[in-house]
Amino acid sequence: MRNLTINRILEFYDVPQIFVAKDIMGINYLCLLYNHADDLGYLHIGVQISLQKLEMFIKGQIDLRDVYLYPEVDNSLYDISVKHNVITADIFSFAEIPDYMLPDEGYFYSIDDEGDEDLISETVSCGYPIMRLGFEDLDNSHDMDATCLSKAINSYQSMFSNCHKKIYGRDAGDQSVLRVTTFQAASFNVHFRASVPLNLFGSSDVDETFKQIDGLLKAPNDDVLKEKIRFLKGHTISSYRNFIDVLLENRLSVKYKWVSSIADNEVISRYVSLQRLERIHSILQETQILAVEYSEYIGVFLASSVENGKWTMKIEGMNKNINGESTNVETLSGITIEKKQYKIRCKELQEQNVASLKITQKTIIEEITEI
Repeated sequence: MRNLTINRILEFYDVPQIFVAKDIMGINYLCLLYNHADDLGYLHIGVQISLQKLEMFIKGQIDLRDVYLYPEVDNSLYDISVKHNVITADIFSFAEIPDYMLPDEGYFYSIDDEGDEDLISETVSCGYPIMRLGFEDLDNSHDMDATCLSKAINSYQSMFSNCHKKIYGRDAGDQSVLRVTTFQAASFNVHFRASVPLNLFGSSDVDETFKQIDGLLKAPNDDVLKEKIRFLKGHTISSYRNFIDVLLENRLSVKYKWVSSIADNEVISRYVSLQRLERIHSILQETQILAVEYSEYIGVFLASSVENGKWTMKIEGMNKNINGESTNVETLSGITIEKKQYKIRCKELQEQNVASLKITQKTIIEEITEI
């Protein structure tokens, strides 16, 4: 076991996510957070790295994933734990690196301080928080389809507005409006000005809203993301899902930055890759089945569609209609609406979204018999 000391933090979110540490012999280790355990502390994968390769990584010339997959020296991977401000390193315990320990492909570190002084100056000058939101397609184009841009801006505004009201209450709705001030070709950047002015200390309530959304997009691991989703839930997560869908539909990665504190000249800057967005989407869609029952009903169909498998039925002896779906749309072929009675056999599922814990009911038609 080796004891390490941190000599540079490269990415920070609540705790250091990526940092450089050094042992007593002066050997450098690049450390990446992948999990947290109460008994072990914050867990990282570390790799010995030369100053030359470290400099190449910091300059954005090397993919972070490749740093771990192709180390400079054999047997130079380490299990790194940080607990009670003590950093220890043990020889890596896996024959192969599990994928959950590794970052997404295409993560290139960037100091990204270009334009930070201008952003701080602009924020001070106007007296309102300024946020730059950039969209990057696969070709890194400097223009953007108008319909796509409109959807992306609207879905971001909706997510921001719902999140702000979740934190500060529905009466804060007027404060959640973002005003577009500039479009800029650099990939494709949109500059927003918040509606809430800076206070005497150079900060604003919208900073917390930006940080909550930042947590949704750049959570350090799946468990933290799920906790964030469960906390914000409702309209915020619905619009968050829409924003992710727009980005994936148009194959856009996203980057953003804002001034968190004028007093400290603190600029928070992020890049969210397509791979990360796809992972978020899969988490949002993940469900587990809690219960399954089979039921039979007699009634008349009020609507059915062989295009999407959706149907509505008025059930004999019940005061309400039931809605459902069919995994085989051909089952609904030839249905007569309202004029004929049918007996249906259905599978009724109770599902829970793994991220939000929301429970939904599904009624899936399996068999139809005309009476």
